[in-house]
Amino acid sequence: MTAPGLTLPPPYACGAPPDFAQWRAGQPGAVCHVVDSPARVCGLVLPTGSGKSLVAATIATLTGWRTAILTSTKGLQDQIHSTFHATGIVDLRGQTAYPCRALEPGGIFAHFGSPTGYATCDVGPCHAGLSCKWRDFGCSYFDAVARARHARIVVTNYQAWMSQYAYADGLGQFDCLVLDEAHAAPGEVASFLATTLTTRALAECGVTAPENADSWVWIAWAGLHVKPIWRHVQALNARCKDGHATPALLQEYRRARATHQIVDRLAHALPDEWLVSSHGDHEFHPVDVAKYVEPVLLRGIPKIVLTSATLTPKTADALGVTGVDWLIAPSTFPVERRPVVHVATCRIDHRLDEDGIRLWLMRLDQILARREDRKGIVHTGSYARAKLIYDHSSHRGRLILHDRATTRSAVEQFRRAGPGAVMVSPSLTTGFDFAGQACEYQVILKVPWPDSREPVVAARTARDKGYPAYVAMQDLVQAVGRGMRSEEDQCETLILDDHVRWFLNSYRSFAPQWFLDAYRSSNTIPPPPPKL
Repeated sequence: MTAPGLTLPPPYACGAPPDFAQWRAGQPGAVCHVVDSPARVCGLVLPTGSGKSLVAATIATLTGWRTAILTSTKGLQDQIHSTFHATGIVDLRGQTAYPCRALEPGGIFAHFGSPTGYATCDVGPCHAGLSCKWRDFGCSYFDAVARARHARIVVTNYQAWMSQYAYADGLGQFDCLVLDEAHAAPGEVASFLATTLTTRALAECGVTAPENADSWVWIAWAGLHVKPIWRHVQALNARCKDGHATPALLQEYRRARATHQIVDRLAHALPDEWLVSSHGDHEFHPVDVAKYVEPVLLRGIPKIVLTSATLTPKTADALGVTGVDWLIAPSTFPVERRPVVHVATCRIDHRLDEDGIRLWLMRLDQILARREDRKGIVHTGSYARAKLIYDHSSHRGRLILHDRATTRSAVEQFRRAGPGAVMVSPSLTTGFDFAGQACEYQVILKVPWPDSREPVVAARTARDKGYPAYVAMQDLVQAVGRGMRSEEDQCETLILDDHVRWFLNSYRSFAPQWFLDAYRSSNTIPPPPPKL
C-alpha cells in the first residue's frame, strides 16, 4: 500500500475528520509500519503527545479492516470517540454506563428498581430471564451493543471488551485489534480475571468453602461443585420466569450466576497460576496472565497493534506475545522543553527519619518558591505523604489536595486555577493530561515501587524478579508524560528520591529511549526554564 519515497496524503484524505489537515512527525511512519508489516503483532513505541489515537483511527479507515480500539481509561475513550465520530466509530461501555429503562420510574419493572429511581443495565431484570420489551430495541445498552456488532470501527475499554466475549455473544469477527496504552494490558487482563467468592454467595448456593486455602484444593473443590451450583442457578432462573420474581430473588440469582462463573473458571485452572487469599471472603488473583491473553483478549484476531509511550519488550513478554515487529519512534519534543532532573536529596523509603523528611520538605518548598509564576503537580505516591506536605509546606495557600472521592473535582479546580497553583496528589500519574500552561512542572517525590508486602506483588515477584521494577518504571515514565502533550508544551520534571540513580542504572532496558534522553542528575535545584 506504500512505496519508497512516497508519503501519505493528509489525514483528512485518509478518513480522519476535516480539521486534521497535517500529520505530526512520526505518524505516517507508524501507520505505514503497521499496514506493511507481515507480522501479526506490531509494537509502536510512540512518545507522549505523538497522536497515537490518530494513528489507530487512520489504520482502520485506510485499510478497511474491521478494527476495535481498546482504552484503559474512560477519559481516553471519550476523547477518541468525540474526535473521530465522523469516521463512523461506535463507542461501547460496560453495562454500568447505561441507565435501565425498565427500572426507571414508570418503567415496566419499576417496582424492582432502587429507592433513588435510578438503576443501570447491569442489574436489569432481563438478566434473570424476565421478558423486557426494550431489550431488542429501545434499551440504551443493548442498542449500543447492536451498533457495535455492525460497526467497522469500535472503541471500547478493556473490561467491556473481555466481558462481551466471556459473558455474552461477543461483537463478531475483527481484522485488527489496537491495544492503546498497551503497557496497561497485562494489568487489565489480571483485573478481569481476579475474582472474589463471598461467604454469603457460597451459602446461598448451598456449598461451603474448603478449609485449606491452597490453590490446588480450591481447584479440586471447584470441579466437584460447578455442576451443583449451575443447577441452583437454573432453579432460581425458573422461579424468576414463573412469575415469582422479587427484588431479593433477582439479586440472589445474579449472585448465584456470578458465583458459578467464578467456580467454573477455577475448575479449569492450574494450581500454580492462582494466588488465593482468604480473609472472610475468598479472593483469587492470577499470578501470570500470559496464558489467558490470547483467549480472553486477543481472540485470534489476525492483526494486533500494541501502542504506548512506555511500551517495551517486557510488556510483550507479560502478554505472552512473540515475533513483535517493533517501531521505536524518537520524541519530536526538544529535550530542553521536557527535562527530567534528579535533584539530590535523600533516599525516600521506610527507613527515612525525621531529618530526611525535613530535608525533602525543604527541597520541595524551595522548588515551589522559584515557580510561583506557573502551575505544577507534586506526585506524592501516597495520600499520607500528600497530607504531610499540605500540613507542613510554607506554600499551603497554593496547594490543592484531594481524597479518593474528590479526585475529579480537584482536578477541575486545578485546571481553572491561575499561575502558582499546585496539585498535590498520589493518583495523577496516568489517565489525566495537562497540556499547555495547565502544568509546566512536576515533582516526583518517590520512585513508585510497588508494595512488596502485598501478596499478589510478592507472588509475581517470586516468578519474575524484574516485575516490581517494570511496574515502577511504567508508573514513573507515565507520570513524566502528564504535562508534555505537544511540541508547543513545556514541562520540567524534578525527582527528589535518590533511589532513582540506582534504579535507572539497573533497569534502563525497561525505560523508553525518549525518557532516558531527557534524564540527568543534579546536586542543586535547577532554575525554571524561561516561560514560553
